[in-house]
Amino acid sequence: MHTKVRHHVSSVALVVFATATSACGKNHSLWQRDSRDDDGKEVVATDQTANPSREESGKSRGIPVTTSSSENDSIAGTMPSLGPILNLDSLRDQLGLRSWQARGHRGSGVRIAILDNGFAGLEESLGKRLPPGLSVPKAPGNPESPTTHGTMLAELVHALATGDTSWDPARPGPELLLLNSNGFTNFSAAVDQAIAARVDMILYSQVWEYGGNFDGRGFINSEVDRATAAGITWVNAAGNFGLSSFSGPVVVGAGHGVILPHEGRYVRFRVPAASGNRRLPVKIVLAWNDFATVRSYRTPQDLDLVLESSAGVETAAGRLIQDGSANGGDARFSAHAREIIRAELAPGIWHLRVDAISRNFDPDSMFRISIDGAGVEVLDAPASETILIPADNPKVLTVGAADANFSAASPAGASSGGTIGKPEILAPSRLRFAASTSSVDVTEIKGSSSAAAVAVATLAVWQSGTGRVFNRNEAGIRERGRENILRDVQLGLIANPDGPRAGAAQMTVPELELSHPSLVIGAPDRL
Repeated sequence: MHTKVRHHVSSVALVVFATATSACGKNHSLWQRDSRDDDGKEVVATDQTANPSREESGKSRGIPVTTSSSENDSIAGTMPSLGPILNLDSLRDQLGLRSWQARGHRGSGVRIAILDNGFAGLEESLGKRLPPGLSVPKAPGNPESPTTHGTMLAELVHALATGDTSWDPARPGPELLLLNSNGFTNFSAAVDQAIAARVDMILYSQVWEYGGNFDGRGFINSEVDRATAAGITWVNAAGNFGLSSFSGPVVVGAGHGVILPHEGRYVRFRVPAASGNRRLPVKIVLAWNDFATVRSYRTPQDLDLVLESSAGVETAAGRLIQDGSANGGDARFSAHAREIIRAELAPGIWHLRVDAISRNFDPDSMFRISIDGAGVEVLDAPASETILIPADNPKVLTVGAADANFSAASPAGASSGGTIGKPEILAPSRLRFAASTSSVDVTEIKGSSSAAAVAVATLAVWQSGTGRVFNRNEAGIRERGRENILRDVQLGLIANPDGPRAGAAQMTVPELELSHPSLVIGAPDRL
């Protein structure tokens, strides 16, 4: 089996719940389009507008954004106007940051690169919630996607590190570098820029749904490895596929169906009722572990993905041909080990079937199904390993949401062929904002994106107060951040008084007296 990967990226986004005055919740979601396959063909679906000039772009899972027909699926939501974080002080207390900040430790001197698909609304935030003068350098590939995801992460890092939702030149926080990573070309260029800028940490709140072999390596992870080799501490959101994934070995039964848990041939999932009896937009990805570290690799292994109603009626299917050939750009073929279905589904139980078209799988062959849709849950033994790329990289610090049961994980001893012992950190993620619409009083956001930003801000304060996170090598570049963080866990300076949850410690940093922890990172039994 090769070390293989393909560049499909998905933002791990903040899941948004808006509490309305009528006591009805409102959920905003976005699936940004996958505009082009790696072999140059458009990935076209009925619920998107194809744009062949654009490279593969990311998507935000569950974060509200402004729609754009040239960049996003037609199911995208609109972005509510969010003001300051209402629960900032309670987060500071929960994380033990207040006494550090009272003595002037607010992350000053720490340089953080935030890689994201878009920073919409940045201009409105400058001089108010973020330092003036911040900008996003022009990227060589895709323009930014019209999502506020990156801006919201930057605001959270700055507010939590400084202890104030407003920018104040008298309270300098960490230095932020905002980089457009929308598409692989931009992602690679952003890594180059972060290395050149000698940043201390990279915050990457995205995962790639397919493209690796479930082992922490591959094409995207090779780019991440360049950053970690340069001494950068890479902090990655774990992803939000904890309840909506299934994985297993490629074992072919009678005919050409892969053996699955329900009736030997199906994986079932439930679509919840949507407001107004609307159909729920979902994106279903089947990936298998036949990707290479080179972009040009073409898999000869062929699986198909079929969606059926509970009555056995075929509703949609992904049946691209993977045969290892160049195929001359024929739209029926794909170079890569994946199938995608996009559909708008009625509430209820749905069935997925996987068909093995080729017969060249071996005992090490694995597959994974990831379903992106608000509230969707897999019913048949969801995967124990749901960490996606590059959160599966053993050199990154992976952060899950301590307060979101959909946050992804790959616990130590996972039997599904995935990474062992991720995430290392569980951090609080729930944020509350005052909303500006007449029908909504408060907007709440949670998920591994905000958890990762919380971790980065807290580590910046810990570094500015103690100097324990980074070493400087002979070239003056900070390094060994991840190792030093886990060292402090082992020493008990960063610890969880209640013990680790699901193999990861809950995040806090110690108070100045080191009397009690307030940043919980990593499980000592895995160090």
